[in-house]
Amino acid sequence: MRWLVLLTWVLFCVLFVWWYYPIHQANCCGSGVVPMSDDSTAVETRNTFPIGFRQDMAVLFTGPGADSLIASIQSGNKGNNVLEITGFYYTDEKPPEGYETMGFARADNIRKRFFGDIPKERVDIRSRRMDGQPPASQTYFEASEFSWRNVDKLIEKTVEELADRILIRFPFGSTQKDYDADVDTYIDQLATRVIESGEAIRLTGHTDNVGSAPFNLNLGMDRALAIQALLVAKGVPPTQITAQSMGLTDPIDSNDSEAGRHNNRRVEVRLIANDSTTTN
Repeated sequence: MRWLVLLTWVLFCVLFVWWYYPIHQANCCGSGVVPMSDDSTAVETRNTFPIGFRQDMAVLFTGPGADSLIASIQSGNKGNNVLEITGFYYTDEKPPEGYETMGFARADNIRKRFFGDIPKERVDIRSRRMDGQPPASQTYFEASEFSWRNVDKLIEKTVEELADRILIRFPFGSTQKDYDADVDTYIDQLATRVIESGEAIRLTGHTDNVGSAPFNLNLGMDRALAIQALLVAKGVPPTQITAQSMGLTDPIDSNDSEAGRHNNRRVEVRLIANDSTTTN
């Protein structure tokens, strides 16, 4: 009888360790696996990006290649250049307290985690809103971008090409683009392209944070309409162009400096193919 009780106790201990240990490890050791929900059909997801984020969260998760990515970025530090960190976000993501957008919060957390040894005046925190809806709440996605800039090149270009959009910047309080031959060249090239391709153009006007929200909403729309008028004058059918305004609600740079405010005074140009797929 005593041996039967002992055998039962040993069997219980083995089964308990087999059940408890993996759960304890996942909960305490940061495995990067999203716990299963009560729904038995839920699928575990794992962060496969060097730096990943999840919906409505500014906290970052490191994954494969994180060390090599950070080392590669650190290798560009010349001691006098500026590191630009851009955090991406989706429209419906509410920012943490103290930040204008979730993008700024994500970029700042990256700075604090990996680049705290670089003086703050040599780190430029940026934000960029992404189209569409964020992935499911338990799905990781990339939401950051890095670049080094020389101090003598910190003045923003009037026309700046990004991966998915073009930025055209404006002077303070004005609906007239900055005087720059690059703008005229870009408008000519854009008009020629969309007349031939039939692509639609979406123009979104933006402002800095000086003035009231209603004033800036109107100012942003006036800026978008100013670029629309230039395109129509070049022969682009008005039906191919839509104009909207975000006013002061979608800054890409800090409004704490004139350089940052100038960067925020812009019209963003997006190209939409005939099949509604964004091409630029």
